[in-house]
Amino acid sequence: MSKCNANQAKNVLSKIPDLIQGSSGLTQLGVGALSGWFTGYLTMKVGKSAAVVAGGGIIVAQLAYSQGVGGVDWNKIREKARETHEKLNKTKVIANARHFSHTNTYFAAGFVGGFLIGVALTDEIRCKKWIRNCHRPDLMQKDAKYCYNQLRMCSSHFEDRTFSSLMKNRLKRDAVPTIFEVVLLGISEPQGDLFSRSTQEPNQLMSNSTIESETNSTIMEVQPTCSFHSSDLATTPAKSTKDVLSQTSAILTANVSRKKKLIKTMARQRRSQAISGAECKNSKDKGTNSSSSNGSNPPKTQQKKQTILSYWKHFIGFICFGIAVGVGYMGYLETRVNTPYDDKKMVVKSGLDIPDRFWGTYRPGVYFGLKTRDPYSLVTGLMWYFPRRLKPGGDGIRHWCEQGDGLEKYGWLEHDGSSFGIQEIHDSPFILTTSFVKRLGGNHGGDWTARISVNVKAGFENVRHEEVSLLWYTALDENSKGFLKPSSTGSYLTGVRGGTPGLGEFTIKMFNFSGTVDHESYLSTVAPGLHLLRETVISSLRLAQDRPNAPNKVVLAGELLPTTGGVKVQPNFIATQVTGKVPFTLDVVFESGSFGTRQNTLSGQIYTDALAWHRTRFTQRFEDTFSLKGKGYDVKDINFAQAALSNMVGGIGYFYGTSRVQSEYTKEPVPYWKAALYTAVPSRSFFPRGFLWDEGFHGMLIAAWDVDIELDIICHWFDLINVEGWIPREQILGAEALAKVPEEFVTQRNTNANPPTFFLTLNYILTKYKDQLTDNRLVLLERLYPRLQAWFMWFNTTQKGIDPGTYRWRGRDPLTNRELNPKTLTSGLDDYPRASHPTENERHIDLRCWISMASNTLANLAMLLGRNSYKYYETSVYLSDNALMDKLHWSDYAQAYADYGYHTDAVALKRPKITPRSQTPQNLEMIRVTQKHPEYRLVDSTFGYVSLFPFLLKLLEPDSPKLNKTLIDIRNPNLLWTNYGLRSLSKTSPLYMKRNTEHDPPYWRGQIWININFLATLALHHYSVTEGPYQMQATKIYKELRHNIINNVIKKYYSTGYIWEQYNDKTGDGSGCRPFTGWSALVVLLMGEHY
Repeated sequence: MSKCNANQAKNVLSKIPDLIQGSSGLTQLGVGALSGWFTGYLTMKVGKSAAVVAGGGIIVAQLAYSQGVGGVDWNKIREKARETHEKLNKTKVIANARHFSHTNTYFAAGFVGGFLIGVALTDEIRCKKWIRNCHRPDLMQKDAKYCYNQLRMCSSHFEDRTFSSLMKNRLKRDAVPTIFEVVLLGISEPQGDLFSRSTQEPNQLMSNSTIESETNSTIMEVQPTCSFHSSDLATTPAKSTKDVLSQTSAILTANVSRKKKLIKTMARQRRSQAISGAECKNSKDKGTNSSSSNGSNPPKTQQKKQTILSYWKHFIGFICFGIAVGVGYMGYLETRVNTPYDDKKMVVKSGLDIPDRFWGTYRPGVYFGLKTRDPYSLVTGLMWYFPRRLKPGGDGIRHWCEQGDGLEKYGWLEHDGSSFGIQEIHDSPFILTTSFVKRLGGNHGGDWTARISVNVKAGFENVRHEEVSLLWYTALDENSKGFLKPSSTGSYLTGVRGGTPGLGEFTIKMFNFSGTVDHESYLSTVAPGLHLLRETVISSLRLAQDRPNAPNKVVLAGELLPTTGGVKVQPNFIATQVTGKVPFTLDVVFESGSFGTRQNTLSGQIYTDALAWHRTRFTQRFEDTFSLKGKGYDVKDINFAQAALSNMVGGIGYFYGTSRVQSEYTKEPVPYWKAALYTAVPSRSFFPRGFLWDEGFHGMLIAAWDVDIELDIICHWFDLINVEGWIPREQILGAEALAKVPEEFVTQRNTNANPPTFFLTLNYILTKYKDQLTDNRLVLLERLYPRLQAWFMWFNTTQKGIDPGTYRWRGRDPLTNRELNPKTLTSGLDDYPRASHPTENERHIDLRCWISMASNTLANLAMLLGRNSYKYYETSVYLSDNALMDKLHWSDYAQAYADYGYHTDAVALKRPKITPRSQTPQNLEMIRVTQKHPEYRLVDSTFGYVSLFPFLLKLLEPDSPKLNKTLIDIRNPNLLWTNYGLRSLSKTSPLYMKRNTEHDPPYWRGQIWININFLATLALHHYSVTEGPYQMQATKIYKELRHNIINNVIKKYYSTGYIWEQYNDKTGDGSGCRPFTGWSALVVLLMGEHY
C-alpha cells in the first residue's frame, strides 16, 4: 500500500482507541448486566434451553467483540493483504486472462486466503470484443460472454455491476469511460459512507497492454458501509485517475447529477490529502507497490502509541467481558431457586379429569368446609355460635380449627378420601355432627349435600332447646372469575345462585330437615380475602327485632356492597344464618347446572339412606384392608382405627399459590412459581399445610388405603422440585395457609433440606403393592424417576460433609447465644442435641442413613423400570458398609452411634448480670454460657433417636454385635424404654428434658414420638423375620413395643378425645398440638401389621 493510503488508514485507526475508551467498556458492562437479567427472565418464563441459547449468544458476541471481530484489527488486515497478493502473484491468477488491445474489462471474483478478492483489469478504451477467459469456475464466463455477444456491452457498462444481476439497467450512452483497477476487497469497520480506492496513473496503462504486464497492479483495501456479498462488487466510474477516488455506494451511476456529485467528492478528497501531499507524491514517484510493502513505516513514537493503545483495547475488552460474564452468571444463579425442574410435569390429570376427587373436604384448617381441586375454587363452609354464649368481639363464633376454642373433641369418624365423610364436634354441652355425600354426574363434578345436626350431650338435658345459629357461606377466591347472587323461594331458605368457569352454573339450597327455624338472615358483601371470612361476618352482625317489644336477635346485615362510580360491586361472599332450637338439622344441597336429569334431590331421607350406604361400604373396605377383626380387636379399638385413618385422608387439602423462597444469591426472598399441592397435613389446628418429611410418613398409611390417592399426592409434591433438585420443606400456599404461619417461618431457604421420607413411601409401595403396579402406575413412576434422581443428587451434593462418606444438615446457627443447643430444624428433630458449636466439620449419622436408604430405593425403582441401577446400588452398599460407618460414627466409649462435631456438654442458660446503677429497668433474656472449651469429638454423651438410625433404617447387619448392643439399649428403662413407647432422649443424656431457650420447652428431648417408634417397630419386625443370632431377641422386643404404643395411643384418644403430637415418657399423656392425625395415625398400620 502507498504511503498516502497508509496515512489514511492510520487516521482512521487513530480514532478507534478513543471510541473504545469512551464507550466500549460501559457498553459491554451494560450488555452484561442486561444479559444476566434477560437470561434469568428467559429461564423463568420460557425454559432453560432458551436461556442457554440466548446467554450463549450474548457471551459469544461479547467475546467476539473483545477479540476484535466487531472492530477489525487493521494491522492484521494489511498483513493479510500482503499475503494474498503474494499468493496471487505465485498462482498467476491475473495472468490467466487475455484480451486484445482494444478490449475493455474482465472481472474475476473468488475467495483466496479467506478473503473475498475482486480483480479487474484497467483500460480507458471502450470494450470491443472478448476472446477468452481463464476457464476458472469462479469466473462467470457464461454471463460475461452473453453481455458481449447479445447486448454488445461488457459487464462494466451496467449500472448494477454485479455478476448476480447482469441483466439489469444498461449504462447510458453519455456514460464516462470507466477506469479499472486490481482491487482487494476486505470487510472492515465502517468509516463513514466512503469506499476508498487508489488507482494507477493513466500513462502507466497502455491501450494494447497484455494481462501479464499488469500483474503488479495496485491492490487496495476497501472499507464498505456494510457486509460484502457478491452483489457488492462493482467497478467505479471516474473523471480522472490522478487522484484517490472516494465514492459512496449511491454514486454507482453515470448520469449527469451524479457525475457532478462525484466531481465535488473528488475535490473534497483532494483537499483532505493536502496535508500529506509530499509523502503521497514521493510514494507515487517511487512507484511503491502494496504487494511488497505495508506502506511507509510511521514514526517509532506513533507506532509505540498504537501498540500501547492496542494492548489497552484488549485489556479493557477482557475486563469488561469478565464483568459481563460475572454479572450474567450471578443473574443466572439468582433465578435457579425459583426455576421449576425442566422435564415432563408429574400431574397430567387434575381437576375435572378425576371427577370423583374434584369436590372434597380440601380445607383442613376449618372445622367443616368443601372446595374443588381447582386453583381458584369456589369455597363453602360452616360457622356456628350459640347466641347465649356469644362474647364481645365475636368470641364464640367457630370457623377455623383452633386449639384456643377449647373444644373437647373434633374429628372425622369415617372418611373414604373421595365420596363421603362423617365428623363429630364436641362444643361444650353440644355435639355437632357434620357429614357430606357426593353424587357424580354432569360435566362439572356432580352434586353434593352437607348435613349439619346439633344435639346435646347425655346428661345436659337442661340446655335442650337452647338456640344455635348455623352460618353456611359461599365465597369466591380473590382471583376467581365468576358470580354469586342470593337466591330465595318459598320452598327453601336463602341460598345462592352462581357460576364459575370450572363449575359452570350452580345453585346452593338449604333445607330445614328437622327442628324449628326461629330466624333466618343473610349477608351479601365483598370479603377482602378467604383468610378474613370470619372477620367479615363479625363486622356485619347486627341486633334486630322480629316485632316490637320482641327480644333482640343477632342477625346478619343483608346486602352490604360498596359502589364504584355509582355502580354496586358484585359480591364475592354470601352467608346464610339459620337460627333454631336444639336439636336442629340443616341440609345444604349443591346442584350442578350440567348434571342433566336428576331423579331426586339429595336431601332429607334420600340423603340419610345414601349416607348409611356409604358407611356400610366403608366399614367393609376397612376390614378388608387391615383385618382388625381377624386380629382380635374389639369394636372400640376398630372405631379408633377407623377415626385415625379417616382423619388422615379427611385432612387431605388442596392448596394453590406461591411459596416464598431465598437462596444465597438473592438478597431478598423471591416468589416460587404458582403451583397446586394436594397433600395431607400433620394437624388441622396447628399445621394445616404440607410438610415435606411428614408427608413421607403419611404416605404409607394413605397408600395402604388408596394407592392412587398417594401417587397423586407424590405427583403434586414432585412438581414443586426446582431445577436444582430442591423441594421447599414447608408449603405455605394461599391466603388461608399463610394466615396460620408466623412471619419468621414463611421464607424457605434452598440450602436447607428435610429428611427424604418419600423414599420410605416409595419403598413401601414397591414392596407391598408391586403386583398392583398397572401400566398407568408404571408410566407415572417413569415420569417420577428423573425427579427422584435430581432430588437425590441435590441431597448427595449440597448436604455432604467435609470427609468422604459423611453428611451434614445445614441450617444450624453457629452465632446464636440464645439456644442451649442450636436447633437443627432441617433434620426434622428440631432441638435434639447435636454438637454444641456448629461448624462445617460436623458429621450427622441420621442423614447418612437417610441417603443410604434413598439410594437403595432408587436402585430398586430403577430395576423395576428397566433402568441402570448400578450407581445407586453401589452408593447404597458404600453408605451401609458397617465397617466404614463404625469408623466414622461408632463410639467405643459409649458403645453407641453418635454425631461428630465441635462439642462440649458444659453449657447452661443463665441470665446476664444486671448493670449496677442502671437508670432503666432491665429484663435481660437468658443466654447460653459455655463453661468449658469445646473440642472436636463424637457427641457420645447423648443417646437417643439419632443413635438408633443405623438400626431404624435397617442398615445393621443381622449378625452385627452393634445390633445386639442396640437391642439391649432400646429395652433399657434407664435409656429409652417406657411402657408407652421409646423416649426420644435417654434419661442419662445431659440435655434430657432441658429447655432450649427461656421460652422454648423441650420438644425432642425425652417425649415419645410415634413416627420414630413406628420405624423402630418396623426394624424390629425386619430383624425378627431375618435369620441371625439376635432374631428371637428382636421378636420379643417387637411384640412388647408394638403393644405399648397401640395401647397408650388408644387409651389417650378415648380419655381426651384426640390423637396427640407426642406423648409424655413418664405418664403416657398426650402433649403438643391436637388433633395430630399425621404420623401419629400410623398406629393403624401397627395394629394391622401392614408393613
